[in-house]
Amino acid sequence: MKHLGLKNGVYTAVFEALINAFEHGNNYDSSKPLYFAYFFNNKYLEFIICDSGGVFNIQFPGYVTKVRNNKTKTHNWYEYSRSIQRNENLGVGTMFMHQYMQDIKYFKSAYEDTQNGLFLYMRSRR
Repeated sequence: MKHLGLKNGVYTAVFEALINAFEHGNNYDSSKPLYFAYFFNNKYLEFIICDSGGVFNIQFPGYVTKVRNNKTKTHNWYEYSRSIQRNENLGVGTMFMHQYMQDIKYFKSAYEDTQNGLFLYMRSRR
């Protein structure tokens, strides 16, 4: 995407979203499908990522809203939720996504091949 002249933050947000989908949605299973789509026009960059379904913590949407509105003291999901953190996971991917994108939405997938996965929609101004 670099040759498209996108801001570095856009690359970071997309990278973190893909990593999160693989780690949390697909549980590191490379045989599970992971979908990525994008649309660019003169005003916006839009991205959709869908994983195959993993464990979804019900606290997550509230945390995302607090991060987005700067209403939480921590930008570390594991610290916020008091969840067990994997050694290799820093828990800051969501912070980067919200820092560099203007609009982020989450939807539960109803498609059979994604087994109740999560759709992530991200939009940024060009």
